[in-house]
Amino acid sequence: GDGHRLGLWAGGSFEDPPFPMIMHPQAYHFSSFCFLFVKPDGTRFMNEDTYAQGKCVAILRERETYAWSIVDSAWPEKVPPTLRYGGGIAWGQDFVLGEPAFDVETEKKMFERGFARGHIVTADTPEELAEKMGVPVETFVRTLKRYNEMCARGRDEDFGKRRELLIPIDKPPYYGIKFGPAVLAVVGGLRVDTKMRVLSEENAPVEGLYAIGNAAGGRYGVDYPLIICGNSHGTALTFGYLLGQQLGLAQ
Repeated sequence: GDGHRLGLWAGGSFEDPPFPMIMHPQAYHFSSFCFLFVKPDGTRFMNEDTYAQGKCVAILRERETYAWSIVDSAWPEKVPPTLRYGGGIAWGQDFVLGEPAFDVETEKKMFERGFARGHIVTADTPEELAEKMGVPVETFVRTLKRYNEMCARGRDEDFGKRRELLIPIDKPPYYGIKFGPAVLAVVGGLRVDTKMRVLSEENAPVEGLYAIGNAAGGRYGVDYPLIICGNSHGTALTFGYLLGQQLGLAQ
């Protein structure tokens, strides 16, 4: 952005690439819940009990670009008990302070958009659902059957999902929600020291030049974490406050 370019023009330098990404399912909150996930070949490939980036990384690890989240018609009753175990954004987390983390009517509107865009399909049987998703029917039916059997036993023998989140998918109609990794932005920035001073290529502070918030680098390792919302706001406010204190004391 403009702030980055201004910093470079003034003698600053960027943190070393590759830059961390903001990469997670950008829509369809069910992709961030804990139901059954299957690949395009109809097989289960991960423990769905993880945070948003974990889901995306698992898909990429399989060299796929998308997966299907499988839920049934009882999702309005099945989701709320899982929220206490939630894995960050879109699953058991308040987007707006004071508003519920999960609202059935809001999610129903998400379904409507998904149907309209062809990202969500529904069917009365697993076989029909597999056909609509375009995955191998026999493989998918076998995957769903095994998953439900493990739910009944309360033990995920394949991927170790927590017992509390082993929820059977057995109330038709069934739904397949297509989701996948999407890069929203990269969050690289100018190199700074602990006093928020921008550093040159020689690691020397550029006199009078500071960077905070999204202009500053070195904040994340490989991805922008979504376990707590408001990372960018938080760093901008916190380090802006600390920098203001620092400059005030220096006068």
